[in-house]
Amino acid sequence: MNTIIVKSKAFTLAILLASATALFSQQTGWNWQNPYLQGNDLNSIVMNGVIGWAVGDMGTVMRTINSGNDWELVDLRTSEDLHCIYMNEITGDGWIVGGNGLIFYTDNAGETWSKQYSGTQAALYSIKASGGDCPVICGNDIILRSLDHGETWIKLNCPIHTYFWEVDIIGCDEIWISGNQGLIISSKDDGATWQSHSVPTTHNLLGIDIVPNGDYRACGNQAVIVRSSDGGETWVKENQTAFINMKAVETKGIIGPAYAVGDKGIILETLDGGSTWNSKESGTKEGVILHTTDGGQTWAAQSNPIYGSVDNVFFLDQYNGWVVSNDWWGQIAHTTNGGQDWISQTNPTSNPIVDVFFIDPEKGWAVGKVCNAFPDGRSKGEPLADGVTSPFPGTDNRWPTAVIRSSSKVDHTRIRGGLLNLKFHPSALKNSPLI
Repeated sequence: MNTIIVKSKAFTLAILLASATALFSQQTGWNWQNPYLQGNDLNSIVMNGVIGWAVGDMGTVMRTINSGNDWELVDLRTSEDLHCIYMNEITGDGWIVGGNGLIFYTDNAGETWSKQYSGTQAALYSIKASGGDCPVICGNDIILRSLDHGETWIKLNCPIHTYFWEVDIIGCDEIWISGNQGLIISSKDDGATWQSHSVPTTHNLLGIDIVPNGDYRACGNQAVIVRSSDGGETWVKENQTAFINMKAVETKGIIGPAYAVGDKGIILETLDGGSTWNSKESGTKEGVILHTTDGGQTWAAQSNPIYGSVDNVFFLDQYNGWVVSNDWWGQIAHTTNGGQDWISQTNPTSNPIVDVFFIDPEKGWAVGKVCNAFPDGRSKGEPLADGVTSPFPGTDNRWPTAVIRSSSKVDHTRIRGGLLNLKFHPSALKNSPLI
């Protein structure tokens, strides 16, 4: 086992950080903390008092010892994407998991890190432990368990094969996992047997939070949030919003408040046990709306209802105005008080909007982008791809190798998340000895 001694250097990266105290406070605003913007996505953070760790893509590992005011880069000599970090502040045991079956372990709160042998090359997405003991990892069609702090990792048998996105545990025997297509499974015998739970959604569930003797919640695509208040026996849907993905959810205390975070810096909060979920300002929206009252000598930021870029603005007079966005299936927002408040309006086409014009407060036009029909059978306005680089359904008619070769010619440096879906009819695989 190779031991890596931490050698840190100051590094100016960016992370939207809220400590556990700030995350669950009733404050109305969020602020950026050091270090400032960098090119690698950050996927996981843990804070133990003033000491914190964050991990992300391309082997990014960062540490703070002053509540996030300053951060240092930690070199673990890897370029693999790192998806999750766990750190116990009392025992000093911690793990980092990532792509290609990568596991790093520390027994001294991160002073040194060692690689552990996972026995797999699958991507590992989540890790949880109980008081620094009996860690469980889940990933791409794999669940791992260790009873000796990771000296050996045991693959747990599970009758379901899919992407397992997040794991949570109660003690050392009870395991809960969320996954694709509304999957929630649990085991109460250390992974020997598994129970699948009926959940009122088929959307992928990317995060799960289990509060012993309290509320269980999971969240995922289309901003779906589901909750169980009876130990996971029954589940109800609390929230769903189109075109937004929620990545993590957490409940403070037995019944709340609860928070969910997701795409474009969205933060949702419930203060009434999940009956209503409201958006909180995170400060991470990409677009900005600026206003001047002195001919452009000075500018002040106004509230921004748009997630993503703000592509055009039109004001009919000093009070009535509209902004539009090319992102998130075309967004439109309207103000009647000079931009002090904005109200989102419905785009009936779900196509990107790039410009807007009004001739009076009631009559106006918005224009955008739509791609006409293709000769391969794709209709006007339908998606060009299924999963970024995947062919539109019905157009992949030249065998899987042609799809892979075609996808490989795309410049993936210009894509954030290059998902490739390959679909096979069951009859094509029924005689395969590997199935």
